[in-house]
Amino acid sequence: MSIFSGIGEMTTDNKSQYLTAGEYVATVIAVRLVNSKKSSDDFFVVEMNVTESRGDNAQPVGTEAAWVCKMGGRYPESALRDINGFLRAVTGAADADIDAQFVEDVIKDDGLALVDMPVRVSVNEKPTKSGGTFSKHTFRAPLDGDKVPF
Repeated sequence: MSIFSGIGEMTTDNKSQYLTAGEYVATVIAVRLVNSKKSSDDFFVVEMNVTESRGDNAQPVGTEAAWVCKMGGRYPESALRDINGFLRAVTGAADADIDAQFVEDVIKDDGLALVDMPVRVSVNEKPTKSGGTFSKHTFRAPLDGDKVPF
């Protein structure tokens, strides 16, 4: 019997960190559509690295964080609107240019076309009716005029 017997039944505890209230500049690490093994829900996930941060509770520079947007659910139009906002900010594309094929092309190869692209993110936290915290992410194009890929 190998010392590694049973490793196939183990799972990692790779929980993403999330951005807390604050203002950020981040670079994209990956963009993908993920299907949850627990709930069978689909999520649009943007992984990013914080390069600048401001705010009393903001995550520090160097934090690898994820923005996770649930697809479908009770408010599917909200998810699509938020994803559209992210894509406009990071690509420079106009609303009219962002369609289903555009998104499919962007998330291909874990969002390789967007890796290392800068984006500004404002995060505001609001209490939920159930006692939790909802974090609203607003994405904006970078300030320094970096060229966007599209």
